[in-house]
Amino acid sequence: MSTLSGLYSYLPRSGSTLITSLLNQRADVYMPFQSPLVEILYRSNALWSDKDFEIEVSASDIAKMRVAAVSGVCGGFCSAITTKPIFIDKHWCWAWNSNMELADEITPNIRVLRTWRDPSEIRKSFDKCGFDYSEDRLQEILAAHSGAVEVDNYRVLSINFEEIQDDILGVMSQIEAWFNLSEYDYDIEKPSVNSVITDRILGSTTLHELRGFA
Repeated sequence: MSTLSGLYSYLPRSGSTLITSLLNQRADVYMPFQSPLVEILYRSNALWSDKDFEIEVSASDIAKMRVAAVSGVCGGFCSAITTKPIFIDKHWCWAWNSNMELADEITPNIRVLRTWRDPSEIRKSFDKCGFDYSEDRLQEILAAHSGAVEVDNYRVLSINFEEIQDDILGVMSQIEAWFNLSEYDYDIEKPSVNSVITDRILGSTTLHELRGFA
């Protein structure tokens, strides 16, 4: 059975596709290239505060039922996507503190990986690759990550894009230690996204492609 074991939040053009591709080479780890799990859990959790949803039990019992229900949704999602035992979910908005707190109820003391890059370099990379992007959306993502920086170090490991460029194997060793993974001999010459279950399941087939360090 696959269980939620960690979270990955990232800024655009920060090396996240490469890291995801390398982690997915492992037989014990699965990481989607973009996942709707955080939205699914948020909506499942919000149901329990809906004023139209009332059940005659104590507040403490409702809290227990809420966590059990959301945990069940999470476990079902992870197991439906992969049989690999370690599921590290990836979405930029895991950087929001409230989302991390929700995940922490499912997997206590869950750890978060965060990759980041200077915003001016992100914009240059978008332009170099010929991408259209929304400045408002970029600002939203940056705001989420500014919150992640304020979280205690025990929860978030932040890695700069320059570290990925300079020493990807060193970065992978940091990630292994952070998520308590065994050492693995990554094939950095062939970090294919096609050898694993990818965006096709989640409705996107072209968004996440390895484009090099632009």
